[in-house]
Amino acid sequence: MKTAVSKNTQKKRNRISDRNKTLIQFLIIILISGLFGGFLSLAIGMTEGGLASLGSILEDFFIKASYILLPTVGFLLLIISFFCYKRQKKQVSALTGDDSDYDRMKEINQKLDRAICILSLNTVLSSILYGLGVSNFHEYFSPAKTLLLCCCYVIAMLAGVFLQRKVIDLQKEINPEKKGDALSMRFQKDWIASCDELEKMIIYKAAYKAYIAIQHTCSILFAIVALLSLWYPTGILPILIVGTIWIVSTVMYTRESMKLSYSGEKEDLDTNL
Repeated sequence: MKTAVSKNTQKKRNRISDRNKTLIQFLIIILISGLFGGFLSLAIGMTEGGLASLGSILEDFFIKASYILLPTVGFLLLIISFFCYKRQKKQVSALTGDDSDYDRMKEINQKLDRAICILSLNTVLSSILYGLGVSNFHEYFSPAKTLLLCCCYVIAMLAGVFLQRKVIDLQKEINPEKKGDALSMRFQKDWIASCDELEKMIIYKAAYKAYIAIQHTCSILFAIVALLSLWYPTGILPILIVGTIWIVSTVMYTRESMKLSYSGEKEDLDTNL
């Protein structure tokens, strides 16, 4: 009896010790962050004019460079994705249909997933570069350059969408159980509904990792934008944008988590996606 009591006492002491260590580590992080923020604020304040000048130079550079970077980056990523798709299509044609194809099909699926990742990256980067190009429309307006930028953006978007559809159709050819048309508004729901339990678990874990990454990214960006707004006329829009993304991701995750945990209904998770 005494041994059991002593073990319980030791466990409580260990828990208290762990909590104290965690508290100390947290306070140290807060102290270091405060000191870093103070020194950074002081450094920015001492170089206020230089920082504003650097900001203007970078802004001018990225706006002008976007006219070159958009077609270059978009074309390069589309070419890489296209050749990846063509190479894997040849591999699919060479499949024999027996058990020895399992490893080859797994490798093909991995390569096709990379192609989709590159196409998604093309969408994001093209949108960013297009936004940079038209961000100071009145000051840098040029009819020819603006028309070229718009055409490059539309071509990059359309080519990316149709190429992604081709890649997904090839994945469906390898995996006949997969459903959904990439151009349909219900594609994500149809695709997830056709996945097995292991694939769904992978999607859910990847989504949680993405949520954590967004939380960390938003907190860092918010601190950077808030500090820069003290000495550089960034306006309130960057803070509102970062804050909106932060709020939406937090509220949606919490809402769905509570909905699935406390609804009291044994629903299939597919209906809540």
